[in-house]
Amino acid sequence: MKLTLNTPAKINAFLSVTGKRPDGYHTLETLFLIVHDLYDTIALERTMGPLEIATDAPIPKDAQNLCWKAVERFAEACPLADTAWRVKITKRIPIAGGMAGGSTDAAAVLRLLNAYYGAPLNENKLRAVALSLGADVPLFIRAESAFARGVGEEFSYSIPWKEGFEIPIVLAFSEFPVPAAWAYQHRRGPFTTESKEALFADALREGDLLAFANLVHNDLAPAVMTKFPILRLVEADLLNQDALKVMLSGSGPTLFAMARDFESAQKIANTLNETWKKSVRFLALTLHD
Repeated sequence: MKLTLNTPAKINAFLSVTGKRPDGYHTLETLFLIVHDLYDTIALERTMGPLEIATDAPIPKDAQNLCWKAVERFAEACPLADTAWRVKITKRIPIAGGMAGGSTDAAAVLRLLNAYYGAPLNENKLRAVALSLGADVPLFIRAESAFARGVGEEFSYSIPWKEGFEIPIVLAFSEFPVPAAWAYQHRRGPFTTESKEALFADALREGDLLAFANLVHNDLAPAVMTKFPILRLVEADLLNQDALKVMLSGSGPTLFAMARDFESAQKIANTLNETWKKSVRFLALTLHD
């Protein structure tokens, strides 16, 4: 029996770093938008032997892998469960690209295991296990767009998304990782104190693409984009192709550019894929409720 789940990426429409806790974790306010059209696939199979990770991707295949840890943590939380599983990971989401690829994979493992064992953990308990794996993992227990606070684990799913409203974007994938810890450690400037949640909610409620674009920001962007000047070059090319706004997603290095419509997004992606010759990859898609 094989259990399979497609598990999506995310971008941060905005990311405000609001403080730092005594344990070293930074607090934040953000809007996670689920990228339904970009996803990894997780497949679980029962085995007679030890836990195994199978993937062609250049990621750990041992206890350093978040999916491995997810199997172990679930078994610790649920007496019915064991670790005799083979986890196959098919990667499409960029690795260490600021789109939570590892986190969404781990959450998928938790969801599949919980379903297999008859849902012994309710959503709150499953989310607690997810949080023990990392700050982004709880988001994908529902895999729904949400406002978030705390270290990213306090969610509000009441997003007033206007019916039929879509946000056309171009994703720009650079082939190098940016560790999230580095991005937070090198963040510049004071902590953000003014909440953006109500302003983003208004833009989504009204389906106002321009207002939404004007609100987009990321407190981690200045440090990351200074450290990696190629991102400034990609940003300039996207803006020269008439993108409304370009921003770093999470800790990067993935950039997202908001376009006027999906046709424009496709044109931008096609043009820049030709310009950059696969050293940076561009993908057009839409974000929706």
